[in-house]
Amino acid sequence: MGQEHTAFHEAYEVVRERLHDLHPRIGLPTGTPLCRQADRFAAAALMQPHWFAIFAEASGLDVVALQESYGRSYASLTIRLRGGDAPSAAAGRPL
Repeated sequence: MGQEHTAFHEAYEVVRERLHDLHPRIGLPTGTPLCRQADRFAAAALMQPHWFAIFAEASGLDVVALQESYGRSYASLTIRLRGGDAPSAAAGRPL
């Protein structure tokens, strides 16, 4: 994945750990769950949910077209698509 994704991913982990230090009752996932949360955060920060949902639906969920539009890795795009932010998912229908 790109450097921007990595920077947002790492920033999420740092902030999440600091939040846990301040409020231990919140709990802190570790390992794979924390990494997945950080990846979802990075993808959402780089591809804003509202606009991404519009472009994703307009493209017919064409990952190649989305990659050309956003210039992000296919991995980031699939993470974003799994986020459930497309309008059809918001309406309770599967993508």
